Amino acid sequence: MRTLSGQGLAPKDILCILHKEFANSRSTTREIYNELVVARAEELRGREPIEALVELISCSDYFSKVWLVEGAVDYMFFMHQSSVSMCQTFGTVFLLDCTYKTKKFSMPLLNVVSITSTYATFNTGFTFLHAKNKEAYAWVLEQFSKVVTPKVLCTDRELALMNGIARVFPDYHNIFCCWHINKNILANCKTRFSDVKWQQFMERWNMLVSSTSVKLFDAAIQCI
Repeated sequence: MRTLSGQGLAPKDILCILHKEFANSRSTTREIYNELVVARAEELRGREPIEALVELISCSDYFSKVWLVEGAVDYMFFMHQSSVSMCQTFGTVFLLDCTYKTKKFSMPLLNVVSITSTYATFNTGFTFLHAKNKEAYAWVLEQFSKVVTPKVLCTDRELALMNGIARVFPDYHNIFCCWHINKNILANCKTRFSDVKWQQFMERWNMLVSSTSVKLFDAAIQCI
């Protein structure tokens, strides 16, 4: 049960699996929830979740850096050693994006993702930040630069992030995320079209963005 919870399954999903595997099971969602509460308390051993996370990433399985201010976490950067190995093998292109809000620790979370030679994506590193500004992003990227020097970075048009990247990686090539481009197009342009015209416009727009992105990506790779 605890293993299933560790894989991100909710109590109701765990219950479905138990009933499927054990036909005579009389477990309820409440019983599973109570068991997980006990397991969580045993794991935390009286610590706050953020304290437990700091202790976890301080072991040799992680490359990490934690910056404390008056005993509180201001920055927390961490990469699993398997991710370190992967990003050093596939260290050309990285996607950086930051959450708008996080409820867990009330801190933005920056996620760095890379891509393999077979176009599979994998999580590279994570950072909890006290704020989303140039100085915060620069701190993160300085830690990241100790592991790999990327050649191409894909971001949305967050100026603080772009300025932080320019400070740490002045020779990088920046490309914009197509998903964010299309979100802006949807927010600012759809009301100007009828439904039929909008569908035609989006088909042609996606063709343009796709062809342009490929050309920009190829040009960036050729500069490496």
